[in-house]
Amino acid sequence: MDGGTIWHESSRFGRDVAESLNNAFGLTIADNEPYSGIGGGAFTIDYHTWGTGIAACGFEIVNDLILTDESQRKWAHYLASALECAITGERKMGRSKGDTSATSAMVEAKHLL
Repeated sequence: MDGGTIWHESSRFGRDVAESLNNAFGLTIADNEPYSGIGGGAFTIDYHTWGTGIAACGFEIVNDLILTDESQRKWAHYLASALECAITGERKMGRSKGDTSATSAMVEAKHLL
């Protein structure tokens, strides 16, 4: 596994990000292990988004994959691309371009970019 999503209230946004990373870059991304945030315990996600309806997820990357400046830039590109796909609801994510259900996720995702 290259990385994992951490979520609590809804898996949709995290699964969209993971799907985009898997499909576009051939990475192996799934729910984070051994903990995923399901049932609580992901403080930032719970504190800032619980009960708001804002789609959000945390993300962990295997440390060995971000040791160099070059690998960190590569992952920044990966994550920016995946977040854009999840936010805009591009067709490759399984939603039509006009779907606005991901719009509220922009508020949270802007802090991650």
